[in-house]
Amino acid sequence: MKPTCILLLDTNEHFANAAEDFCRTLFAVKQVVRSSRGSILPELDGADYLFNFLSCQKVPKKALDSVKMAINFHTAPPEFPGRGSASYALFNALNGGKWEYGVTAHFMEETFDSGKILKAIRFPIMKDDYCDTLFERALNYTLLLFYDVLNGVATKNLRFLDEKWARKATTRKEFEKWMILNMNDSEDINYKKIRALQHNKFPGPYIEIFGERFFLSPRIKEK
Repeated sequence: MKPTCILLLDTNEHFANAAEDFCRTLFAVKQVVRSSRGSILPELDGADYLFNFLSCQKVPKKALDSVKMAINFHTAPPEFPGRGSASYALFNALNGGKWEYGVTAHFMEETFDSGKILKAIRFPIMKDDYCDTLFERALNYTLLLFYDVLNGVATKNLRFLDEKWARKATTRKEFEKWMILNMNDSEDINYKKIRALQHNKFPGPYIEIFGERFFLSPRIKEK
């Protein structure tokens, strides 16, 4: 008999369908929840496992305690927990850091991106990457990680990575504050922040003048 699981997904059809189809080959899926940011998470049924693939929902402690294992798949490496990871990684690379990004599977706890790390996959940041292109590539690696980790759970051959989170997870509030350009910073720093933050769908970064916030329009995506 297959072990049971709950599967939390976001509304990206391509990745959600691929994740669900694979999960059903290994587990008896008792509940699938596809939700967008801000939606209300329904009551979760009991199961052996809970897998959170790309859903940004906060799972209550009661639900986490009701399963043998709860695993989250984070679209960033252990160096960048929390919000805005692709932008922080790109900004770090532009300032002399590693041109490297990644994705992480970890146990879920009440606090976002804080549980013990199971596995991480790393890949290079390209010289012409923006935060959206880097994030889109991370989605594909996250799906590969999902396949690998779920197979390890199902076959009871799950190996742990001896790695720690580099810092506390960045909150949405902290990331939005970082998105504001500081006129006291150098032109070089602000240019790099613009490069790291410009997205093809969402506005930003911002400047604040006399209490009013102005933003750069989303960049035009190259064809």
